[in-house]
Order: sequence, then C-alpha cells, then structure tokens
Amino acid sequence: MLDDVLCDLRTLDFVLAHGGRGWWYDAAGFLTLSNEHVWIELTGLPPSRLQAYYARPNRSRLARRMTSVPTRRASAGSPETTSR
Repeated sequence: MLDDVLCDLRTLDFVLAHGGRGWWYDAAGFLTLSNEHVWIELTGLPPSRLQAYYARPNRSRLARRMTSVPTRRASAGSPETTSR
C-alpha cells in the first residue's frame, strides 16, 4: 500500500524516520532502493548496528540513500543566537 502512494507521488521526497524497527528494516530498505525519492533517516540508530539492521538490502546502494538529521545546539553568543 505504501509503495502505491510512493509511485503516485513521485515528485515528493519521503524520509522514513528512524529507518524502521524489526522487520521494517527490510521494508524500509526495499522501499528506498525501489524509489529514488525515498530516503532512510538514521537518527537514533546506533552506527555499530547498521550492518545487522540492513543485512538483506544491497548495502552499498542503500548507503547512498541514507541520511541523518544534523543536531546542533546553539549556545549563547553563537551566530545562531546573536541578532544583528
């Protein structure tokens, strides 16, 4: 069912948050490799476990479709918090 939605909305990028859990790792890998506008987001997944989580999909192709949300904490006086 989700694959049908992804096919219908090819102009919209999708990000699969946290890359799945349990059997969803395989489903997330399949959907990502099947659709150029689908990405796997890795925040919260331990890097040391990624090979085990995504053992079935073609990891070299899948690695190009993975992303993480950068986390930045602005401190007082940093460019992000200083008004000009």
